[in-house]
Amino acid sequence: MTSGARIAGNPQPIGRRADVPIATTRDHCSMSRVSPIVDLADRHSDDLDIVLFWARRSDRLWVRVTHRRSGRTARIHATTANALDVFHHPFAYVPKAA
Repeated sequence: MTSGARIAGNPQPIGRRADVPIATTRDHCSMSRVSPIVDLADRHSDDLDIVLFWARRSDRLWVRVTHRRSGRTARIHATTANALDVFHHPFAYVPKAA
């Protein structure tokens, strides 16, 4: 199947995110329905929630780690080159305290 293949009853091409509009011009009405921040991946353990985010407008990536019991959170900046590594090993990327 090609990336533009369709399944009967499914209006979206396979391999395409449903929340990303197809547009060749700037249509402010359709763009306003799309969130400027995208949750790319998440994982959870007994005490931690780890989420990889992408900001559409600024093209920035970061991982948010939340300790559920205490409610404390950490935001760890990532790049396109290391985003998945930061997601899988966030504590390796926490800045060292001086």
